[in-house]
Amino acid sequence: MGTRVESYLRSHGVSSLNLVVATHSHDDHIGGLLTILNDLPVDQVLDSGQTHTTQTFESYLDLIDRKNIPFSTAERGQTIDLDPAIKIEVLSPPATLFPDDLNQNSIVLKVSYNKVSFLFMGDAGFEAEDSIMAAGYDLKSTVLKVGHHGSSSSTGSAFLAKVRPEVEVIEVGAGNDYGHPTQKTLSALQSTSSKIYR
Repeated sequence: MGTRVESYLRSHGVSSLNLVVATHSHDDHIGGLLTILNDLPVDQVLDSGQTHTTQTFESYLDLIDRKNIPFSTAERGQTIDLDPAIKIEVLSPPATLFPDDLNQNSIVLKVSYNKVSFLFMGDAGFEAEDSIMAAGYDLKSTVLKVGHHGSSSSTGSAFLAKVRPEVEVIEVGAGNDYGHPTQKTLSALQSTSSKIYR
């Protein structure tokens, strides 16, 4: 979907990006970035630090290297300084990574601007949610980007009770082969009385 994303950005007057976040190295999360990184000037890339054996991942790294884009690895506790009005906190991955699980090691960001906050969960699931809660972060957020496309392995009720979102966004294709979002997750989201978009 890189071409679609680029068209959307350009239609809103965006011709360069201060920061690109690659939550993790699965193709559905970085495949479209190849178009973006190739066509738009990018000041920096924040990556989960997890390698993958796909051609897409190799192309992604090669493109960053060829264009000499500053590249850093996310770790819990970091803050990203783009603008004094915006607070960007890295809540995950933790310093000690989850073994052999690209999804659980997704970058999770909390972005706050004035009284509005966004919690971007990548493909993080229950283990990552438990780890983030145990770290003691203030998870209350206006908008929750639901983890792992609304799969059955994410968005636990204890976690939702901490986030208390007003809006929940499920990034998912209609009629996808994975059955996302699952009814279990939809029921958990509906119990919060938030507005749900997908």
